[in-house]
Amino acid sequence: MTTGDLTAFLGELLGGRLLPPAQLDEMLTMTPAPDGVWLDGYSYGLGLSCFELPCETTVFGHGGLITRNWSYLYGTRNGSQVTATNVNGDWNCPPLDLFPEVLDTVFRPTT
Repeated sequence: MTTGDLTAFLGELLGGRLLPPAQLDEMLTMTPAPDGVWLDGYSYGLGLSCFELPCETTVFGHGGLITRNWSYLYGTRNGSQVTATNVNGDWNCPPLDLFPEVLDTVFRPTT
């Protein structure tokens, strides 16, 4: 799967073109993660997470790591804007502050 495939999939999913509305609503019913546990400010649904960026845009998607490669796929609720990011690194901990900064730049409303 390419990043184009991933972003197209998430755009279609969030845009309501893959699941019936009731199933998508259930998938997007979020539960906040307790502060101080893994990622402060994140909420989790069924297979998706969400959080609000500094630019006040809420994004939905998911991320994770495998063999020190950190990947995130997030988009706006209506699926009109989606991005995939990947960082290769040899860190002992995830660059958790990097992704919100990158995503904030991508999803910042234009003036």
